[in-house]
Amino acid sequence: MSAPAAAFSALFAKRPTVIKPGLARIEAGLAHLGADALLATPTVLIAGTNGKGTTSGFLWQMLSALEVRTGLFTSPHLVHFAERIRVSGESVDDALLLRELERLQQDMPAELYDLLSFFEINTLLALRLFQRMNTTIDLLEVGLGGRWDATNASRPCLTIITSIGLDHQEWLGHTSAEIAGEKAGIMRPGVPVIWGGDAAGDAAASEVLRQRAKALGAPFWQQGQHFGPLDAAHFYVDLPLPGSRRQELPWPRRLAAAPPYLRDNFLKAAAAVSWWIDHGPVPALRQAQLAGAVAALDQPGIVVPPSLRARFERITVASGSSKHELLLDVCHNPDGARAVVRGLRETSLVDEAGGKVAAFVSILADKDCDEVLSILRTVCDPVVLFAVSSERSWSVARIARKHRDLPFYPSFAAAWAAGRSGAPSASSPVLVCGSVHAVGEVCAFFSIPL
Repeated sequence: MSAPAAAFSALFAKRPTVIKPGLARIEAGLAHLGADALLATPTVLIAGTNGKGTTSGFLWQMLSALEVRTGLFTSPHLVHFAERIRVSGESVDDALLLRELERLQQDMPAELYDLLSFFEINTLLALRLFQRMNTTIDLLEVGLGGRWDATNASRPCLTIITSIGLDHQEWLGHTSAEIAGEKAGIMRPGVPVIWGGDAAGDAAASEVLRQRAKALGAPFWQQGQHFGPLDAAHFYVDLPLPGSRRQELPWPRRLAAAPPYLRDNFLKAAAAVSWWIDHGPVPALRQAQLAGAVAALDQPGIVVPPSLRARFERITVASGSSKHELLLDVCHNPDGARAVVRGLRETSLVDEAGGKVAAFVSILADKDCDEVLSILRTVCDPVVLFAVSSERSWSVARIARKHRDLPFYPSFAAAWAAGRSGAPSASSPVLVCGSVHAVGEVCAFFSIPL
């Protein structure tokens, strides 16, 4: 094994079997590498149970379209490790990151490097690469929760909380209010907060976030109040800031037929771009227009970051001599499954008369597999289950008896070979969904470029 390959393997070996809360390790790493320099770039910190990847991706696209050199750090990846780190106008691949990882390891004492977790090293790797590539704005997606996540060692000038749902309850709490408290840990004194929950959302979570922002003197901008949809053709942004004005703009054409959750996540990004243009700490943006950034999303050739892939994505693949249309989505928890079901209904892929789509599904064992399946089965039939090549993969034994009538295969390849002919009609795409790991294996199976 080559030295770079060995370094990469060693990094993946550091993936945790248990979560070790605390910021002491990442802060020690930053201090050794020069925290003031690494954290000097204006940064947006994005947390949330669902939606943070797409919100980050839309924000990165719009800032990049405004010719702002923007770094993007997201997780996990579908196929290639380098999907986690993007820089506007630059090519970032696994080979580049392996070289940067070797430099990082050489620049740190072994005893300090060995203490760092997989995600902490990833965070330092992203920050070092952003510094080397001279980014103007950095976008950091929180990995888990907020308060103790490695990205929370950053110094954000804007924070976004996309949604609150019941996930990772063993670490974050058993109620939406408790989970909101953990995610509120990314807030900073006086730093604006964009909250993706609307008036119809979880009142308890909203109140926790609102009170935390008030205690910190942080401006609090809520979806449905300060930004939101106007109608099928338009949305608005109306941040209560000196010199700001209400803007009413058409949706990007690419989102005209998108499910509601994608439009909702775009709205958070649009609100963030509006703030950057009017009040953010980047003078070069002062002459920009939100309308121009939104319109740029429809331009041919716009770069789609991996964090926007497999989010209700329709794609045609070849299998043998046949072509099949897939609908890829990383709906790995109950809220994600509900969003997909709503998307299927509102895009008329299923109807109230009982029409259904075929689905291939794989959920990780530490998720609420049974609830996800119960939700999906309201609109999916047949449903074929498959395992993935991960120690976290589910098994038949993990699934409730009420779902054991579903066929279960040891891999997607076996499931596809056995069940691909089950689509109700040639006009309906086949839903392939579940964990990021599972959808990534599907992308690799069909050689889908990312």
